[in-house]
Amino acid sequence: MKPNPFIPVKSSDTPSVISTSNLPPKSSKPAALARTDKTNKLPRLSNQKTKKESIEDSSSSSPRESSTSSSHTNPRSNKQTEKKTVIDANQLDAIYRNGKAEDQFNYAQMFEEGKGVDRDYAKALNWYHRAADQNHPEAQYKFGVIYANGLGVEQNVDRALSWLLAAAMQGHLKAGSIYDSLALSGDLKSNTNYVELFKWHTKAAEQGNIDSYITLGVMYEEGQGVEKDLTQALHWYHKAADQNHSEAQFKLGAMYATGLGVEKNVDRVIALYSAAADQGHAEAQFYLGEIYLFGKGVDKNFKKALSLFQKAAAQRQLGAHHALGWMYLTGKGVKKDYAKAFEYFQVSAKQGDAGSQFYLGRCYEKGKGVKKDLAEAAKFYGEAAKEDFTAAKYKVAKLKKLGFSNGEG
Repeated sequence: MKPNPFIPVKSSDTPSVISTSNLPPKSSKPAALARTDKTNKLPRLSNQKTKKESIEDSSSSSPRESSTSSSHTNPRSNKQTEKKTVIDANQLDAIYRNGKAEDQFNYAQMFEEGKGVDRDYAKALNWYHRAADQNHPEAQYKFGVIYANGLGVEQNVDRALSWLLAAAMQGHLKAGSIYDSLALSGDLKSNTNYVELFKWHTKAAEQGNIDSYITLGVMYEEGQGVEKDLTQALHWYHKAADQNHSEAQFKLGAMYATGLGVEKNVDRVIALYSAAADQGHAEAQFYLGEIYLFGKGVDKNFKKALSLFQKAAAQRQLGAHHALGWMYLTGKGVKKDYAKAFEYFQVSAKQGDAGSQFYLGRCYEKGKGVKKDLAEAAKFYGEAAKEDFTAAKYKVAKLKKLGFSNGEG
């Protein structure tokens, strides 16, 4: 487990802010698939029956509107009786079956939206598939989203990724964005084809996609889909940071903070974290606040640290809640307020932060900000101890001798 700068440990064990142990955690991308206007038109079909292909034939050989006139000599002056616009789907099937991909795609939309034909989702899927097989990027994109969300078909993530990548490689940016999000989601990351992902982002970067600059930086930094190359990682982070992208500024700052592939440079760290923090980047706000709190490379500035932690905490940044709890518990830069400290520790402890769990145990043990309760103290010390938190293990052993273990007395 990483040492925590807010925990009372031996001075020799205290980590510096600009150190490998404080390397910011890698940010993860949201796995949710944002549906586009087009994909929203296609509802889930698991409980929906498809209409039969009973299409009313027109008495006219033309699908255009026809009219019947009265016995008056001037039929235009009378009301016309409209007949339903009808298209012979069987004839169109024969025409489009060996047709151009664009025509097949448009034909699929007709069935999806019920324009000129009875709405038929099964047929829509079939024709989207035909167009996709002919390398129609929009059809490939749509088919990928259909499989990703299980719209009218059984959900199949592998097929979704395959179709989305095919569209992305043809320059379809929406397909690339969803492919990226889906491939890097927590549930699928272990099965991600990083080689294909790298190819897609390389192509997108060549087209000036700034998000792909950052992803390539990460892939080069971690050796995903390509041989690890910190020089290339720096190159792509710099390229995005030069365009004032906050995530790239943060990533680059982290490399200068830890000396990863570059010489440590506190001034660059502060400048890059500040630029990202000014744009509302929560991780940058937290780590910059930590720098000002401990005075690493700058004079200590508790006021700045407090402000940065509060901004990051407003975005539910885990470390910021812990830092604010520690400041109010110890009175560093603020007036001691045990009740506030307890509240902040509660937020981060619920998210599994061992340091906050330790301090909640301490609050319950000492009755600070909450009524004294040794059973609850043992409970939270126990949670922190499970994370191999040394100080918490000592507390667990101490309370056990008093008859308290895992919250039970």
